[in-house]
Amino acid sequence: MTATFVGVDIADDPDNRSRVDLGVNGKYLTVENSFRGYGPRLAPGQWAALDSPLGYPVAFLDLVNSLQTEGVEDSRQFKYRRTEILVGDKVAQLRLVQEANLRVPHFFNGGSHLKPTLGLQIVPGAIREVMRLSGVSGDRESVRRATLHSARLGESHVLEAHPRLFLYSALDRIRTGGGKPLPEDVLKAVKSYKAGVESRQKVLGFLERNSAHWLGNFALRLGSAEICRRDHDFDALLCALTAFTHAKAQTLTWGRFPGKLIGETVKIEGHMVILRTM
Repeated sequence: MTATFVGVDIADDPDNRSRVDLGVNGKYLTVENSFRGYGPRLAPGQWAALDSPLGYPVAFLDLVNSLQTEGVEDSRQFKYRRTEILVGDKVAQLRLVQEANLRVPHFFNGGSHLKPTLGLQIVPGAIREVMRLSGVSGDRESVRRATLHSARLGESHVLEAHPRLFLYSALDRIRTGGGKPLPEDVLKAVKSYKAGVESRQKVLGFLERNSAHWLGNFALRLGSAEICRRDHDFDALLCALTAFTHAKAQTLTWGRFPGKLIGETVKIEGHMVILRTM
């Protein structure tokens, strides 16, 4: 049996939920299953990445729980987790993003993952899904807590993905490997991939053709028509690719931000995973 890498687009509305399972067949990644929903719990050896925050900012929790605001220098800390700020700032400095901003107005989407109006709905649902996928929903509290902490740290087979920022990181690898700026039509499709099937097909085709620059010895063979039909499915696909690359030790972990984060903070807030870039 081949290993399977699962991507889940978390949503409060059941119609917007999606799951995509990728399998490894030789050197190719192929879609094994897709669901309108979250599908079955993980089998042994499977990896999953969820498109949702797995925690709230520490400063926000301190304010709500104890009215503590001392030591908070930046009001963004109430709205964004420290990992969101650090990962978003890093992606903003990528060569791919810097060039694209000059050629396609407003190309870069900053990547806030903790949507202020949805967090109270989305985060609890995602935490529940971590427990279900991991098979610990009925276990004692200490087991469930340890499972959630491992997921937030990116140290388990379930982790947090951010589809758009992951996509930027993959494209930056292509920019570096190819040695030239990306075509403007591709950049425009990336910017608007949420808006239309044609944009998603163009982006996926570009990722497939340039697999060697960002997937190394592997390549995509996905059958893009079906997976590009809904933006929820496309995001789930990007999450599954996050799970795959994380399993291959190709992602940027929270420990690569020296002096900025400590494990106890990430256990509370969580960390969204993107590719390491050169």
